[in-house]
Amino acid sequence: KRINDTYGHATGDALLAQFCQRVMGCLREEDKVYIRNRCVNFARLAGDEFALAILDVADQSSAEHIARRIFERLSSPFSLPGTEVRVHASIGILYIEAIEQPADALLIQADKAMYYAKQRGKNQYQFFDARLAEAISERKRIEMGLTRAVNENAFDLVFMPIVDTQTLRIVGAEALLRCSDEQLAGVAPESYILVAEQQGLIREIDLLVLEKAFSRIAAIESDPRYDHLTFAINISAIELHNQGFPARLSKLLVEHDIPPRRIELEITETALIAQDEASLAVLHELRAIGVGLSLDDFGTGYIAFNQLMNYPVGQLKIDRSFINALSECGPSDRSLVDIVIALAHHFDIDVVAEGVETIEQLEYLKARRCRYAQGFLFSRPLPWSQFIALCQSHGALDQGGAAVSPLSVGTKRLNIVS
Repeated sequence: KRINDTYGHATGDALLAQFCQRVMGCLREEDKVYIRNRCVNFARLAGDEFALAILDVADQSSAEHIARRIFERLSSPFSLPGTEVRVHASIGILYIEAIEQPADALLIQADKAMYYAKQRGKNQYQFFDARLAEAISERKRIEMGLTRAVNENAFDLVFMPIVDTQTLRIVGAEALLRCSDEQLAGVAPESYILVAEQQGLIREIDLLVLEKAFSRIAAIESDPRYDHLTFAINISAIELHNQGFPARLSKLLVEHDIPPRRIELEITETALIAQDEASLAVLHELRAIGVGLSLDDFGTGYIAFNQLMNYPVGQLKIDRSFINALSECGPSDRSLVDIVIALAHHFDIDVVAEGVETIEQLEYLKARRCRYAQGFLFSRPLPWSQFIALCQSHGALDQGGAAVSPLSVGTKRLNIVS
């Protein structure tokens, strides 16, 4: 479609013809099936989708070899009238020892395998097998559960406390999505959120999350004891390409009478990799509103610090995998955490350590002036009422004095103070 739109249908047809020639060039003569001197086991299905049926393939490794040969043939540029283009392919493979199903059923299975290959990136192949069939069944279950959950508003939030590592004072929380639909029981939120993005449901879910979080925050907004609490809310990468998102967010803040400084929007590294002007404009609009921007799971993607300077990000969160490794790794691995914290200090960016579970990890982070932390050492994610109760009993109240309330952590005691 891109070639047709850019160079015209004649050029697109020329590309398809060359593509077919290259694929046919990957086949041995004995792989081809002829009827009336015409090869009939390679055909165009629709658009840019093709089907190839080969008889007497020795085993799966032979099928893999054919797929790799096709990728190799397609790797060089295609010379077209007035231009050169490169193309990529995704291949779904159905290997069967006997034909026991109708042809259309076999094509559907190969097509499903191709879809999963496409999800993994460019120039990938995927076999259809029992494991993939199970994954497809699981995905259908998640899709049905998600659709029903959105229609019935079957989502709620829990809140993971965030503490100041030096004072051990609760300074806020991260709002985390949970779903009560029975079909999504046992499914990790990150799994159904990924499916929601692919299904086109994520904007509706983002709106539900914002509305639920804001309604909770509005309930304490007039109470000066909670004035210093801030709340981190995850947003999908899709919102960074939604020019209407900043206005929608601003409208919700006004409707709930919430100061923008209360809100920290969390985005992942992968959301920033493209570095396109549209997403940059959205980020700057959000900062102009007054909300904070936090880079979540830092270290798991490909954003370097020099790239980070292109974005109006005021906080980054070190991924839990790096924090977990502090107890196990050697000095060279620990230096990665040290470098991230030191560079963040240099660029005046706050740091939150995720997944803190031991006193030793906390002490390590405190010694390096990592300002904030969250994790099971302090608390598991809590329903709103329990989070507020924890704030009341363990030091988030913004009152004078230094009321101390200890929490038991293993054999040691952790004091959270106000």
